[in-house]
Order: sequence, then C-alpha cells, then structure tokens
Amino acid sequence: MHPAGRSVIVAALLIVAGCSPTFDWREVQSANGLVSLFPCRPQTHSRRLLLGGEPVTMELSSCTAGELTFAVGYLEVDEATRVEAVKQVLRNALRVNMSLPASTTPLAGEAAQTVDGTGPDGKPLRAQSRIFSNSTSVFQVTVFGPQLKAEPVDFFFSSIKPPA
Repeated sequence: MHPAGRSVIVAALLIVAGCSPTFDWREVQSANGLVSLFPCRPQTHSRRLLLGGEPVTMELSSCTAGELTFAVGYLEVDEATRVEAVKQVLRNALRVNMSLPASTTPLAGEAAQTVDGTGPDGKPLRAQSRIFSNSTSVFQVTVFGPQLKAEPVDFFFSSIKPPA
C-alpha cells in the first residue's frame, strides 16, 4: 500500500476509534517488521525464557492507557516444527499468569482467547490475547485490565499487520 494511502486509513481509524486524551494512538513498527497502533508510547524489553525446555528470547512492547495494558510479544523459534507447540505454551502461560490452571484442551488457530482471572494483586483481571505465527516467528498480542472496553481493544487488534 502506498504510504499516503496508509496515512489516510490510519487517520480515518483514529477518528472512528474516538481519539481521546486517554488513547493517543501511534504507529509502532517492531524490529521484526510487525506494525501495530499503540494507544500510548510503548516500552520494549527483551527477556530470555524457557519454552518447552528450550531457551528463546522474547521481545515485548507494552504500555498502559485508561486502565488497560496493551502488549505485543515476538519470538523466533529455531524450527518450523516447534511453532504450534510454542503457541500452545504461550496460551497456557497466559492462563497460569492469570492464576488459572493451564488449559487441557489445545486452543488452535488464530482466534482470540479471552481469560478471566486475577492479577498479582488478587484483583479481578480480564485478558484477551491472539497468538499467531508467520513462518518461524511467533507473535502474542494481548490486552488486559479490570474490564476490557470493546472499542480500544478491537481497534488495537485490528491494527496488527504482520511482517510481509
């Protein structure tokens, strides 16, 4: 898409999303080429994790606006055959982080997963997450907060553009 056309679409989406002082949307491109719109200036951190017994580095960009935290995580797996297993580990990790048991039923595909649980402070917390892959790249896009407001959550998820 021509850059001018993309700017017009972004501007239109911002108007539709109801720009407010709470949500100051901005386009962010991660080092791996994924493009997203964040409602605030994200901070990016890298972290070494063990996923399925294998060490991986996950890059996570996140910010908080209006009681909601918006996050985009990315990691690269060494073999395409491990992608589905890594996606399942990430799905289960979300449940465990929300003080829930890991899912015994694999959640396949790219559908959003909504989880109700509790945060580290013991207060109710709801998260919506989408995990998808592009070759050996695995992405986790998540929004969480005490209550998820449909408009900013839907806008955030719809803004995600995987690398070409």
